[in-house]
Amino acid sequence: MIAHLPELLRQRSCFLFDLDGTLVDSSTCHERAYLEALTSRLPDLASRFSYEPCKGRRTRDALRDYGIEDEALLTELTRAKQKAYRTLVESGAVQLLPGARELLQALRLDRRLFLVTGSTARSTREVTSQLGIYDWFEQIVTADDVAEGKPAPECWLTCMDRAAIRPEKALVVEDALSGIHSARAAGLKAVVVNNSELVALPEYAGTLEDILTALRA
Repeated sequence: MIAHLPELLRQRSCFLFDLDGTLVDSSTCHERAYLEALTSRLPDLASRFSYEPCKGRRTRDALRDYGIEDEALLTELTRAKQKAYRTLVESGAVQLLPGARELLQALRLDRRLFLVTGSTARSTREVTSQLGIYDWFEQIVTADDVAEGKPAPECWLTCMDRAAIRPEKALVVEDALSGIHSARAAGLKAVVVNNSELVALPEYAGTLEDILTALRA
């Protein structure tokens, strides 16, 4: 559990948020989209699929970790998964997590906000626009902007370079282990939220509502 959270929040002027599972409740939708893509093509893999190790990862990278090496199949599965996910987004199935809107509203009064996600630019724009938060971020870095996704540090480094962010002023807010590993690799302080599987990490901070409470302390 992270110590001295209120003090840490006061020290940081730039907040770099992950999207899926951190700000939006999309894990169930991503899992459904993966399964829809896999079931008709690779039913054996679908039967043993777990979304947890895919959190924060680019779709192609996550599928490759399941042993899929054929590039044509990877492309087909990635497109099918992304299409299924966008259909769920359009249906309104993806919503902000408790405390997300309130925390962003509080921070944007005097802090710089950034979004760094493993989702594509198209999916990111559709989700954030539908939820009314797209324009709240000074910069948005997506899977389309980097050669290597999380747990590589490139996404955070790209964001810091584009926005001239000093590392000591930045705080990453994540929900996935891959995101925490990538933040560490980028030399950034991070907090992890909304994932009880990661409660043992020193970065664990509870929920977005807990961060909001600490911000107001």
